[in-house]
Amino acid sequence: MKIKLLNTNISKSTSNDLPFGDVTLMFTDIEGSTRAWAKYGEQFHVALEEHNLRMRRAISQFNGHEVKTVGDSFMVAFSSPVDAVSCAVEMVQLIETGPFDTVEGIRVRIGLHSGELKPHSGDYFGPVVNMTARVEHAAHGGQILISEVTAEAVQYSLSEDITLSDCGLHQLKDLGAPVRLFLVECNAFPKRSYPPLRTLNALPHNFPAQTTSFVGRDREKNELRNLILKDGVRLVTLTGPGGTGKTRLSMQVAAEVVYEFIDGIWLIELASLTDHREVPGAVAMAMKVPVQGDKGIAAQVFSYLRETKALLVFDNYEQVIDAAGFIGALLKSCPEIVCLVTSQHLLQLNGETEYPLQPLELPSIGASLAEGYQNPTVQLFLQRAQSAKPSFDLDEDNICTVIEICRKLDGSPLAIELTAGLVRALSPQQLLPRLEDRFKLLASTRRDLDSRQRSLRGALDWSYELLTEEERKFFGELAVFSGGFFIEDLEAVSDNDMAFMLAVQLRDKSLLKTEEVNGETRYLMLSTPRLYATEKLEESEDVELVRERHAKRYLELSKDCSAKLNSSGEAMQRMIREIDNIRSGMDWAHRSGRSNIVIAYGEALGRFFTARGLYEEGNRRLKEAEDSARENGENRSLAFILLTRGRMSTQKGNIEEAIGLYTESLQISESVGDRDRMVPALVNLGTVAYMKNDIDLARSHWQAGLALAEETNQKQYLASLLSNLSICEDELGKFEEAISYLEQGLKIHRAANNQKGIAYTLLNYAVTLSKMDCHTEALVRIEEARTLLDELGDKFGKARAYVYTGRSLLDLGDDASAEEYLKSGLAMSQEMHDAGCEALCRSVMVKYWIMRNRPEE
Repeated sequence: MKIKLLNTNISKSTSNDLPFGDVTLMFTDIEGSTRAWAKYGEQFHVALEEHNLRMRRAISQFNGHEVKTVGDSFMVAFSSPVDAVSCAVEMVQLIETGPFDTVEGIRVRIGLHSGELKPHSGDYFGPVVNMTARVEHAAHGGQILISEVTAEAVQYSLSEDITLSDCGLHQLKDLGAPVRLFLVECNAFPKRSYPPLRTLNALPHNFPAQTTSFVGRDREKNELRNLILKDGVRLVTLTGPGGTGKTRLSMQVAAEVVYEFIDGIWLIELASLTDHREVPGAVAMAMKVPVQGDKGIAAQVFSYLRETKALLVFDNYEQVIDAAGFIGALLKSCPEIVCLVTSQHLLQLNGETEYPLQPLELPSIGASLAEGYQNPTVQLFLQRAQSAKPSFDLDEDNICTVIEICRKLDGSPLAIELTAGLVRALSPQQLLPRLEDRFKLLASTRRDLDSRQRSLRGALDWSYELLTEEERKFFGELAVFSGGFFIEDLEAVSDNDMAFMLAVQLRDKSLLKTEEVNGETRYLMLSTPRLYATEKLEESEDVELVRERHAKRYLELSKDCSAKLNSSGEAMQRMIREIDNIRSGMDWAHRSGRSNIVIAYGEALGRFFTARGLYEEGNRRLKEAEDSARENGENRSLAFILLTRGRMSTQKGNIEEAIGLYTESLQISESVGDRDRMVPALVNLGTVAYMKNDIDLARSHWQAGLALAEETNQKQYLASLLSNLSICEDELGKFEEAISYLEQGLKIHRAANNQKGIAYTLLNYAVTLSKMDCHTEALVRIEEARTLLDELGDKFGKARAYVYTGRSLLDLGDDASAEEYLKSGLAMSQEMHDAGCEALCRSVMVKYWIMRNRPEE
């Protein structure tokens, strides 16, 4: 086969000075380093330091660029393939002659491959990197292996004492098509006999070549490999929904443990079987077991494999789950056989070890281009997109869209691959909005995929058809949950007495996943299966009944948590966790015209939206509740909702709007004789008056509120009003009176365990202390407040705590620390669109900038 010679005169990247264009990569690794660490400990550490020193000497001598080291492995890039081979030869000689007798010597294996590369943030990614790693892995310690493309480039340019030996075609452990490898030999190397190369050619197998490279899953590969090789483990079931890459991962792991099984690794494909009784025949065919006469096939397979040490990979066992007993009998009859099974269903056999395969790791929202290149989900999208359109690459313009696509698809390898293939026709920016109808969009026309892999719908149809009728109905009903559920939530929504067991069954069939949350198990359904389940729910005659039960369940949860928000961080965390379910319940109630539920949600969620700074959403949803309350004459509820909307307007800086809302709330409460609701209206009217610098009006509202709070015994508001009145005394310079009010308020709040009230009173206390130039004492109060607010998840108060901390630190002369706190407070207030806090933060910054830059007189 003729391969184009590489152009060795390439330019260098100005970023990190790594070469780009035609690059030769080198991977090195110490053979048996794990055992050496365990045996020699510190002695091996000393030897490793000497190894690193010698390797870097060779890299420098031959113009190499050390890309990175991982443990005892080096990744090096070269502009010239001749330099790369010469460097590898020098490395072997330096290590072979090194002072490593204390660890019984060190042997390094080296692999080289050349190809088109471009560095990204000081690293390389893609098929060339993967191939180089596989070439290195095929070598034994003391050997240098190079690919055919590298051999073609250097064959006429090496020194006379270096020769290349053709090792023939080898299938590497990436399961790609066989590649030709060459062994680099040198007269100076010690003469040794080596076993066959560490490739799939060395031992029997029936694994087909793959047309695409394996991407990511390093952690899963290691964990699954360790499970398979663990003493006493003979049956590992790799579970996961369709499209998560179970087949590819199982084949990759099997290929990497081939040397542990002297009789080979064997793939038994079951997807095409329709009768569980055909499984023994499938094993016999895959392993070429000679079957004769009328004796049962299973018995002949067991007899043939009884003395065999092999790994059997059964793919798609969910198709023949009734043949689970065959695996059990096989393991009993053949003590050296290990089985790796891929299945959407557990086999439920004694000794079975489950490895649930999760979707690929998702990239972070807003991740940089460099971070995107290192994320396995983005890497998979990029590689498959480049297969469809070679000119495609990630850049600053499309990285955010690609990340959003990956996240929307839950990191599902099948969904990622099908979507990435469409870049031949649509840009990522065009693809993203079309994913709302992903079942229609992602219908592949590839002929090399079976029907269930040609579309997301096909994969989910496959899973759905394997369910019982009861499981299908239950699966559809679970679509009502957004963002997961706990079992008690499920049992409150479902009318099926077996809801818990059905959830466990769907989990065991890979249609639900679980996670541990504060010691409890939470069930989740990924977005694509949920879209599919939603279709089934909408087809059900019980759809409205299910949605109503769901809405009422999360309304009750909202009420319960809202009542505890001032004193419990757990309540806030539960509401944050359930907010998608809560939103779903509100949406259904509004869409269905269930005014009573809409109003109740509005009353329950005001505190949450305010504390989290979700003003836009909160105002929109409370406006829906307000309209329903007006239409239905629910004046008491209306007064409360207006009050909450007023608080949001205040925090956004819409003061006049807030005054109107508070005034109407006060008038309605007064007209219906709701004296309890009049108090918070007076509190907030005083606050906006103070913000407008009308101290007398603020005092008037607060004093009226104080009298009413005492009369109605509303201790929470009594304490808050005392804290607010301290501000009036503070403005007049009456600091002792201000502190007296604050101490009274704190006493009431502490007695009631009102954590939020304590925190806000402490912030007011800090303001007074700052005016008294007691900045250190002020910081103590702010720190206590910030800790409480952090536990409560109150971002509104926390932003102010940061600003107050910054202001006190500036007064103490700690400008550097102050700047960090002020930046944090500013960022948080901007994120929430909290105009008041943002203005306060900027005023502090401006004031101190002026003071620091005032010209000396």
